[in-house]
Amino acid sequence: MMFEGVLHVIVEEEAWMEEFEDAVMAVAEAMKEDGQEQSVNRSAEEKKALRDRVETLVSDPRFGAPKISRAKRTHLASVLFPDLDDRTIYLIVEEAENTAWLAAIS
Repeated sequence: MMFEGVLHVIVEEEAWMEEFEDAVMAVAEAMKEDGQEQSVNRSAEEKKALRDRVETLVSDPRFGAPKISRAKRTHLASVLFPDLDDRTIYLIVEEAENTAWLAAIS
């Protein structure tokens, strides 16, 4: 309510609200930690499969074709590995570009 140029505000909080917010924060923190663990704890098999796919992509002659872009390399990877999701394709392309770059400067 505005009275004589002063804004007056009333805030009402239920007794259970603070407890609820604490529970939400605990769940959010647990989910964050779980997500970090999952990304750090990739199994050795998944890492090997990823490396094998990176090698397959880098060895494809179309990977280093003239006027190639990340979008074209991503499309090439999605054609070579149609059963993979977009996130995995992105990781493969990123690692393949880094591998190719490192090989080129070595």
